[in-house]
Amino acid sequence: METTNFYKKLSSYVFSLYAFGLALGSVQATEIDDIEGLKLAMPLVGTSGIRVITPTLLEVARVNSKPSGGAPDSWNFVDSAGTFSVPADSYTVTVNEQTVTATVSGFRRRPLYAPLPSRDLRVDNRIFITLQNPLVNGDEVTVTTSNWEGPTSVPYEVTMDPLRRNAAIHVNQEGYQTASPKKAVIGYYLGNAGELQVPATTFSVINSDGATVYSGNLTLKPDVGYVYTPLPYQATKIADFSGLQTPGEYRLLVPGLGTSLPFRIDDGMLLNYVRAYALGLYNQRCGCDIELPYSRHTHAACHTAPAFIPMPQENFPKAWTNIISNNSDPSHSAARLASNATSLYPFVKTGTIDVSGGHHDAGDYSKYTINSAQLIHHLVFAVDAFPSVGAMDNIGIPESGDGKSDLLQEAKFEADFLAKMQDDDGGFFFLVYPKDRKYEDTVLPENGDPQVVWPKNTSATAAAVGALAEIGSSPLFKAQFPVESALYLKKAQAGWDFLMKAIATYGKDGSYQKLTHYGNIFTHDDELAWAASAMFAATGDPAYQTQLMAWFAPGTRDTRRWSWWKLFEAYGCAARTYAFAVRSGRRLPTEMNASYLALCEAEIVGSGNDMLDRAKNCAYGSSFESDSKRQRTAGWYFSSDRAFDITAAQIISPNPAYEDAVLSNVNFELGCNPVNVSYITGSGQRQQREIVNQYAKNDKRVLPPSGIPLGNIQTGFAYLSPYTYDLGELVYPRDSASVAPYPFYDRWGDSFNTTTEFVNPQQARSLASLAYWAAKSSGGSQTWSTTPASITGPVGYVPVGEPVTVTLVSPGLDLTKARITWEASGTEPSIAGTSWTITPVTIGTQWIEAEAVMPDGRRVAARFDFSTRFATGSHEHTPDSDTVALYHFNGNFNDSSGNGNHLTVTGNVQRVTTNSGWMASPSGEVARFTNLGDTLTFTFPDSLICPGTNSANSTPFTLEAWIYPRSYRAYSFGNYSVLSLFQFWDSSLGAEDGKWNSPGNPAVMSGGSSILTTAQWKSAITLGTWQHLRFIRSATGELSCWINNVCVSTIVATPKYGRVNDWVLTLGNIDADIDEVRLSRTVR
Repeated sequence: METTNFYKKLSSYVFSLYAFGLALGSVQATEIDDIEGLKLAMPLVGTSGIRVITPTLLEVARVNSKPSGGAPDSWNFVDSAGTFSVPADSYTVTVNEQTVTATVSGFRRRPLYAPLPSRDLRVDNRIFITLQNPLVNGDEVTVTTSNWEGPTSVPYEVTMDPLRRNAAIHVNQEGYQTASPKKAVIGYYLGNAGELQVPATTFSVINSDGATVYSGNLTLKPDVGYVYTPLPYQATKIADFSGLQTPGEYRLLVPGLGTSLPFRIDDGMLLNYVRAYALGLYNQRCGCDIELPYSRHTHAACHTAPAFIPMPQENFPKAWTNIISNNSDPSHSAARLASNATSLYPFVKTGTIDVSGGHHDAGDYSKYTINSAQLIHHLVFAVDAFPSVGAMDNIGIPESGDGKSDLLQEAKFEADFLAKMQDDDGGFFFLVYPKDRKYEDTVLPENGDPQVVWPKNTSATAAAVGALAEIGSSPLFKAQFPVESALYLKKAQAGWDFLMKAIATYGKDGSYQKLTHYGNIFTHDDELAWAASAMFAATGDPAYQTQLMAWFAPGTRDTRRWSWWKLFEAYGCAARTYAFAVRSGRRLPTEMNASYLALCEAEIVGSGNDMLDRAKNCAYGSSFESDSKRQRTAGWYFSSDRAFDITAAQIISPNPAYEDAVLSNVNFELGCNPVNVSYITGSGQRQQREIVNQYAKNDKRVLPPSGIPLGNIQTGFAYLSPYTYDLGELVYPRDSASVAPYPFYDRWGDSFNTTTEFVNPQQARSLASLAYWAAKSSGGSQTWSTTPASITGPVGYVPVGEPVTVTLVSPGLDLTKARITWEASGTEPSIAGTSWTITPVTIGTQWIEAEAVMPDGRRVAARFDFSTRFATGSHEHTPDSDTVALYHFNGNFNDSSGNGNHLTVTGNVQRVTTNSGWMASPSGEVARFTNLGDTLTFTFPDSLICPGTNSANSTPFTLEAWIYPRSYRAYSFGNYSVLSLFQFWDSSLGAEDGKWNSPGNPAVMSGGSSILTTAQWKSAITLGTWQHLRFIRSATGELSCWINNVCVSTIVATPKYGRVNDWVLTLGNIDADIDEVRLSRTVR
């Protein structure tokens, strides 16, 4: 379908104005910039554009779609056999209005956007056209197509500009540290034409005035490790401008190609990276308010209610079904844990337990003990082992500026939770999980499900022992938090005693029972080694050292994942804890076993060197292993997570190449990759929207919370409802092709993909690693505690359709240097300056939010609320003789008809004064509902609703209201009345929301008949704006639904109206505002 007319010429706006507020001369943005989302916008189907790649190569782009079961709506150049062809007579190319010889030389296609839950497929198509003769600057090029988009010929026009933005030039979109290595990468995938052969041999860096400030030679860096034909990424070139050490705003210029996106060089850029990851961990916190100005993705404290101990078992059938569904085919000798009776370690506690706090793990709201422990380890390790990291009190969390270590306080937030997870026998529960389902994927965290703790096992207990012993024995933590330190050590000792008793009773192998894949790679062997290592480091007791040496032989194949991945999971924790016991101030050199220490250190340095070599072998500098390249697989891969091992090695065996490798990994994450995508949300200029994250799925915002890492390299698309296999099948060349498949680093789509989902230890590893390099940088000691920010805007109600301009301010910050992300209700997000103008199109409460990121990563966020009204609105009703009840909600929930039919409040129903935009002169209050169970009800006698009638001779009746829906709540929970009168299932009238409605929204029902189906409701009712609903029953039995005075559906049905039972009016069970409810015994 054609939804926009974005063909033709270069746009006149300056892209860098949006990106940095800079005036970068003649840099212009094309429609391809919209396709590539460089202002955060999502291109509509039909968006098309053209760019010059090299003087002899053009790129034409179009976003199209494909209906389920159908063919692409345009540019359908690949047949069912996978053969690509474009008729030679279907396009012409002119240069300066003269036809030239040109040939289609390549094509690629990949889904660009495929969100959940509804199908909204947008596909990115690129055609490459080779010119026989090269262009010169100023040439005007036109490609005219015929039958590509339909019967109409379409011209694509572009002017050859030496300073054009070229997607083949890849930079870190946040920027570079002043005195650190700085590299950009040049390379581009041309689909079935292979990769771009970069003709240039030199490059330069230009400033905001276009003046050259640095020049250098391009260096070829082919990728090493893939074994298919042809080898990918063999023509990639590197631009090294490390010698440029003047702070400022720049672009990279490659002769014949053009320029990169703008980037900064700044003394605080390493802090920028740290603060991004710190914000991500803050956004994952559980059990506390997430607040402005730290994050704009705010929510109330979640999961604060005590969790259930799931006993007796018969009272928790769904919980136990989940528990036993993940541990089949165990590799251990103990019996499978299939019930509390078959658990080696039955629950001791009963009732409920407070397990609030900690961080949500991965994209869901659950909390996994083993991951919790590893998060603590990596943050505490960084504080104790990396110089100056413990002194960092400036990373932008609420605790920053209080004189205590920020990383320790983030670790403490997790450790306080972990300490609560201990049973009375010393064992630790495996995880915290929803009571009756696997994922709370239909609610925001503050509306989360009741939770349970899962049974104990030795892997979870050993991990908890290791983490609590480490943080409890940290010298800096002991100094800053002595009470908690003592508590953690006490709990670690109790956990160790539990482990010793378990092993003495069942043997080492027989004491382990699998619960899920977490902690199961080496069964509990690696966690036990970590526990012994941490207890030795904490106490100095040589018995723990002896046990560690018996349990863990560093450097052996069976302690490595797949025999080659060193320091995997808890074996890494064990090795680091022992190797740094002296460096961290816990132990004396004389207490250590020198030979064993050397083995641990060698494994740490060896892992660092592995990651260094992998970065060197990757054309784009990410430490992606050749083992996965050979297997042609990828998933759950995060560059800075891997680079943590490089940083740890740096402390033992300093190497100048290590810093370069750490930074090449973060460069890859922040846009210096083939698709120019930032793999950290809220960072960079091309950002992903659709991520595996329950908060993001249920949040009203388009953009997900900032600071969340996304998998950097993926195998491709999997089955995804409602797209089925369309996503993978649309890719051309195919990911699965045996020859010349779509190359791995280019495989990206803005879609829900579980292989890109993080876990919080990966967040902690990335934060810890980058904190070391930031702490030793020139800006590392900067003082920062997040300052307030505010948005100024109009006061009072604004007529809908009128422009609204708002401005972000924050005392002490020069926000003209910031990248500011703006987002508003009903409006696409955008990167803009300190002021932003939107034109609201919906009526009612509106919100505008801004998040400003300074070059050094200091962030502030603010929100502005206002309301819009109809230009000519409605008025309150006046009761008459046909009025049964009338509710204005002004000051109370009473009946204003004089009939005394006052409503009863259940749950949390509020009256608010800021959302009366349906009125011509907004005033008074409206009723606000938030969750299921928030209701207003009244029971009417049948004599007022349907006195003595039957379906053939009904009393006319009208139920009407204004409604401002925000979201629907019933899906997967139950059947609920939203705005309805109910007598029996076969004699109701109104809007009902169902447990398994598809789509998941209400329908308008009368008895068992649909007046308005769920699909019709979804099409007719818009979230976030006022609409007037009217449900009418005529005297002849005709039933109709009216929306905004338009009849959208009429049926004739025969509900059973002959009873004399009472009718219940229900309002609520929805996240919405409702006002001006009227019940009338007439047709209105």
